[in-house]
Amino acid sequence: MNVLKRFMVGTLVVLTSLVGAGTAMAAPPTPAEVGIQAEGGGTTLIQSGTGWLSVRWSAQSRHTIWWGEGEFVSSGGVGNPKIVVTFFYDNGQIFDESSNSWGGRRMAEKHHRDINQSVDRAIVTVCAALFEGSTYLNRACAPITA
Repeated sequence: MNVLKRFMVGTLVVLTSLVGAGTAMAAPPTPAEVGIQAEGGGTTLIQSGTGWLSVRWSAQSRHTIWWGEGEFVSSGGVGNPKIVVTFFYDNGQIFDESSNSWGGRRMAEKHHRDINQSVDRAIVTVCAALFEGSTYLNRACAPITA
């Protein structure tokens, strides 16, 4: 039996004896307790289901936001696309908004917005809106649950 197998068997025996003896094992810490960021997002269909638009975010809490991004993929392409990423406070007001646009017909694009700051008021939602030229196509939103 090699060393790794002996270690694994030994660990299993110790854990089994602890659990078997009625020893309660502590729950693991939450990501926020150890300072690890949480991530989330949402997706919606565009162009009669031939593509999708998604929004993603990363944060330590609703008061410490790292980044947000919007991305689309389309089988037929989007002409002169524009993605607008917006962060909203708990009262519906805009905390931050940024956008990027591209020329020509694009099959996929992503707009990433770094925030990297802490704020007093909770930021509760991030949305990504997609435009084809100046025409609004759709919006994907996700609650910030960190």
